[in-house]
Amino acid sequence: MGGKLCRDCVPVLVGKDGAFEKILVPIKLIHHPRIVELLDQSVKELGYPQRLLKISYDSKSFKLVIAMDCFVRSFMNI
Repeated sequence: MGGKLCRDCVPVLVGKDGAFEKILVPIKLIHHPRIVELLDQSVKELGYPQRLLKISYDSKSFKLVIAMDCFVRSFMNI
């Protein structure tokens, strides 16, 4: 996000095989069932995070999940 601060976001490291990308996730999506599932799965694979949340998942697919959920929420005025 070009170094801009996102007050309503949580930084999450997303990736596979040691190649992680920092993605800013809107706070309102952190409790989304799919995000919670990915976080739970990652704790089993990677252990509890020391600094940033980590999700072991393809970063491009993760961005698509986030974008789709944001689109649905904006369309439904959630």
